[in-house]
Amino acid sequence: MKISLATAFSLTALIFCAAPAGAQQPGTAAYNNVFLPAHGVGDTRSSGSGGGRWGAVAAAGVVSGAWVNASDRQVAEDGALQDCIDNGGGDDCALVTSYQSPCVAVASINSGESYPWAAGTTMSQVRSMVRSRCARSNASCEIIYQYCER
Repeated sequence: MKISLATAFSLTALIFCAAPAGAQQPGTAAYNNVFLPAHGVGDTRSSGSGGGRWGAVAAAGVVSGAWVNASDRQVAEDGALQDCIDNGGGDDCALVTSYQSPCVAVASINSGESYPWAAGTTMSQVRSMVRSRCARSNASCEIIYQYCER
């Protein structure tokens, strides 16, 4: 079967132009990994490929551990767990979240019953989201970790 050069070029263009559109379809692999300008971030690069730095937070009760600016997710998660253990959390330390946002805040409800958290672009934004999640619990809630790279 022969394909003309024009047909091959057209098919290639169709494949490359359609890829970002798949990022808008829930359930596709790209849905949570490709940011389109419509998402308000103004960047079409995948957050997981080349340049995204990882952070992670682990906690045990009101003891927390964190790792920031890691090259990959696993490094950040392992570092956060070890930091939590080193801070006195021991075997009770568990991963709360890993993230690629510039800012994060984690709270503890009832000294470790649950850990509402938020990540975003500004510290005021993430603190507000965490406080809102805490308010829904109607329980004792305190922010145990916050970080913003700016």
